[in-house]
Amino acid sequence: MTSRAAIMLITPNWRWDNTPLPTDTLHPPVSPPVEMAYISTGLGCEHHYIDAYGADLTPGELAGQIEHFAPATVVITTAPSLLYWRCPPFTIDAVTLAVEACRLACAAETIIIGPHASFSPEWVLARTGADACWLGAVEKDFPCWLSSGLRDSRHVHRDGAGAEICVEHPANLPAARMSIFDFALPYVPHMWCVTDSERAVAASQRIGALGETSRGCPWSCVYCAKAPIRDKFARRPTATLKQEWEQLDELGVDYVFFIDETFNLGNRHLDSVLDALEELPLRFGFQGRPELISAHQAERLAAAGCVYAELGIDVGTTSLSADLGRRQSVDDARSGIEQCRAAIPIVRYNRLNLSTLDYRSRLGITDDGWDYPPDPAYPYPGAPLGDLVMGLYSRDSFDWDFALRYSWWLRIEVALQRSGEPPDDRELAAEQARFLALPDAEAHALAQSMDGIQHDPQFRVANKYIRGAAA
Repeated sequence: MTSRAAIMLITPNWRWDNTPLPTDTLHPPVSPPVEMAYISTGLGCEHHYIDAYGADLTPGELAGQIEHFAPATVVITTAPSLLYWRCPPFTIDAVTLAVEACRLACAAETIIIGPHASFSPEWVLARTGADACWLGAVEKDFPCWLSSGLRDSRHVHRDGAGAEICVEHPANLPAARMSIFDFALPYVPHMWCVTDSERAVAASQRIGALGETSRGCPWSCVYCAKAPIRDKFARRPTATLKQEWEQLDELGVDYVFFIDETFNLGNRHLDSVLDALEELPLRFGFQGRPELISAHQAERLAAAGCVYAELGIDVGTTSLSADLGRRQSVDDARSGIEQCRAAIPIVRYNRLNLSTLDYRSRLGITDDGWDYPPDPAYPYPGAPLGDLVMGLYSRDSFDWDFALRYSWWLRIEVALQRSGEPPDDRELAAEQARFLALPDAEAHALAQSMDGIQHDPQFRVANKYIRGAAA
């Protein structure tokens, strides 16, 4: 048994949450959460990390591990990894179970981090029974505060005590301590909707990690949850990045997925990053904007080890892209996708459905440009779309329970669109109002009965094509 001064960092097992019609970010691919590696770097005291998701632990097994280490403080995150802080699941049932496991095992103070804690700390404390929430970024100030003996901080929220969200400048982020992770866990290289045969074509990568070369974005897309933590675009020094990548290589990792909002932004910085990657045997994937990709950039990415690209072409018309703050030429985006496909083995892209009733009426959308309806755009805290939905339904602050209910409705509405015979707007509005007003148990049961609508084979086929049609 270790010292009571120890700090334990925990990722819950998201499989404990069986909420119906979940977003893709409730049970995503298993990846080592890089925020825990950042925290580890800054902790000047004994600490341990448990990935209950990666190890597929039961609540009882988690409690047993907590009891063994007997920590004084337990830190629990509300999102699977930093990648999902900008698109988090709407439920925290798994977090509540993790707090309960901690209570069974020891008398440690429980502190919650993550997007839910940052935007709705009172709700998180009430829902989980935890002792405190840390609001905002966790890379520097948070571990310093933890190591100092849990003194008061303006970023800590306890019952009845408000706090402000912490924002860290990306250039000041430390090199994440990747050795905190057990890479014997199934950290499969992060790629969405990729078959085994596609992975074999890409390369033989076995172990994946997450990283970021920059943070923030210079665009202001209405649906993007980036304020305030990831609001301003800034780059991390290449020397710091190399320290992380060299660690990963030594630990046996052979693939990194970069979670930057826009990895391929800025030629000089990108060239520096790609030069450094070329010196290592790592392969990588990234999120980026396709309209920035030329044949030269695609070739540079491939030469540096890129085997997977996830590109954003979120709306199908240039005029709508401008109206929504994305400011993307759709023709240039299509060209960039084709350049990428010519050089990189696996290319995926993101499309969003903004033609649901409320979005159409409030954002003035008449044509989203898609031949086959993609999955819906969800309202997240820190995003104008989230503010719009909360205001439309008279919520003074972000309401996670209502957001979950609303996400269920969006799934149902998109299923109606895909049927080819959706009701007219008046009937649709009446159906929407009825569903949103249902008692919780009835709404839950109806959503559960429609769980299969998120697994749409036709959508999987249609989404191989930019507009959603094979022709």
